[in-house]
Amino acid sequence: MSDVTDLEDAAGSAVEAATAAGASDAEAWSEGSRSREVRVHAGEVESLTEASGRGVGIRAWIGTRTGYAYGTDLSEAGLAELAEAAVGAARVADEDENSVAPEPSGEPIGTLASWDRTYPLR
Repeated sequence: MSDVTDLEDAAGSAVEAATAAGASDAEAWSEGSRSREVRVHAGEVESLTEASGRGVGIRAWIGTRTGYAYGTDLSEAGLAELAEAAVGAARVADEDENSVAPEPSGEPIGTLASWDRTYPLR
């Protein structure tokens, strides 16, 4: 299966997968992070580590029932499985008259925030 590399595309694919799995409405968010750590002792690098992560969260509604799932497998199959989990959670959730999908207010806004923290070496 192909891997959805763009996080915004992954969120869109997740919403499509959730509605295909039976959700009346769905929303998704995606995140990506990367961190680096350098340990220096007496002017020499002791260790260098790098970590990264990416994932998608899906909230799915079936009427007034809501389910949520989060995962890191961004392949088409992984997003479909994640959507099934969110829809499955909605199917067994209690009815809640206050749990309804928000009304669309136009075009999706895309990326809400992007920030980078860089710390200088001393």
